Amino acid sequence: MLFTRSKFARRLLGAFLLLSITSLGVLGLLLSQYFHDAAMAREQENLMNNAHIIELTLAEELEATPIEMQDTIEAIQAQTGLRVTVLCADGQVIADSEGSAGQMDNHLLRPEVQQALHRSYGTSVRYSDTLQENMLYVAIPVHTADGISAIIRTAAPLTYVEASYDHTLHATLLAMFFALLVSILVAVLLARRTLRPLSAMTKTAHAIAAGDLKRRIHIHSGDEFDVLGSTINHLAMNLIDKIEHEQVLNRRQQVFIDNAAHELKTPLTSISGFAETLQEDDFQQPEMTRHFLRIIYDESQRMTRLINDLLSLARVGHLREDPRNLHRVPLDLGDVLQHCADSLRGKANARAQELTVEVARPLPPVSATPDLMEQLFNNLIENAIKYTPEHGHITVSCKSTSTKLIACVRDDGIGIASRDLPFIFDRFYRVDKDRSRQTGGTGLGLSLVKFLAELFDGQITVTSEKGKGTTFRVEFPCQLK
Repeated sequence: MLFTRSKFARRLLGAFLLLSITSLGVLGLLLSQYFHDAAMAREQENLMNNAHIIELTLAEELEATPIEMQDTIEAIQAQTGLRVTVLCADGQVIADSEGSAGQMDNHLLRPEVQQALHRSYGTSVRYSDTLQENMLYVAIPVHTADGISAIIRTAAPLTYVEASYDHTLHATLLAMFFALLVSILVAVLLARRTLRPLSAMTKTAHAIAAGDLKRRIHIHSGDEFDVLGSTINHLAMNLIDKIEHEQVLNRRQQVFIDNAAHELKTPLTSISGFAETLQEDDFQQPEMTRHFLRIIYDESQRMTRLINDLLSLARVGHLREDPRNLHRVPLDLGDVLQHCADSLRGKANARAQELTVEVARPLPPVSATPDLMEQLFNNLIENAIKYTPEHGHITVSCKSTSTKLIACVRDDGIGIASRDLPFIFDRFYRVDKDRSRQTGGTGLGLSLVKFLAELFDGQITVTSEKGKGTTFRVEFPCQLK
């Protein structure tokens, strides 16, 4: 039932049958025509040989009377079964084995006679009104010293040739019929064999489309269906991966939204509470009023930093999704690091920290956007300043290899516990939340740093030991000059 409902199978069967019928038809016609032409050639050769024999037989009687010649050609017809006609060069019939010469029309314009007058022989096939059947005529000229003296024509009915042709045609048609039956059988078997893996793949594809992503195609046909099956399986696997990736992204987005809401809610609660207190304050205690205002200001500043970091993350995320808006130019990473260190040196000096820059020149250029590259290293250096005690040391270094640029920000600060290292690039993750809030951290800085490093085809790693310091290592591919 599935075979009869399949349009593909019907098209395949129809195409195969059309090809078979056309091929068999052409072959049958060619064979029939070949056998017919071969039979006609044999009959023509036979008539020509007999005409030459008759020419030799009548060599002496051509000078005889028409009555004597009539008796001779009638005797020849009795022996050979051929119709024999003797003509003058002008087409007048001298003798004919089938009728009276005196009652016959002039034969000069007969095709075989005209051909014999101008060539070595002439042939023609036509319907004989005398015998009422198709005849094959062959005429040869009889030459003398004075030119053509007579024309001898032999003729035979084509009854045998036509019967042979009909027999051959019938046999060919019968063979074509049986060949067509075999072709239909072979076409059906081939169509079913072809349809079987296709049907299996269709069922599996429908199941995958319906949500059964664990279904797989198991076909080993040794042809293109294997490739198609493997492609569908690969597509299903990619679909699973994509769905899982989307689910992970959705979960992360939900966590991110929850964390962002929580981070914003905390300062908003503080601002709202202290503002409400100030509304009822009689301002009799200036120190307490200033303390409340300081808290409101600090919390608003923290909200501003958080919103700025959120906007930066959104901007970087947009650039990752659509890099056409990312205007990259060749940069000297050493100059970028020096500029970042110089801009933050005041904060380091305020904590009596030593901030040094070590650049191993010459450096090949790196392809990046200047302001975003500075934002990346500003965050790393500012973090090092925040989490390094007073009189500590911070070193910013850069060197190159044959294929990449390596920049490091190293400090001898408080360090990060090993249990926290795998999570420090997660959004809103803080090793010490209270300390982070005191230092103004939003929990988004390192996440933004990782985004920026990957945006410029780089990668960032971190090594740290609690109480001894932390090193951030950022690697970028070199831009060939």
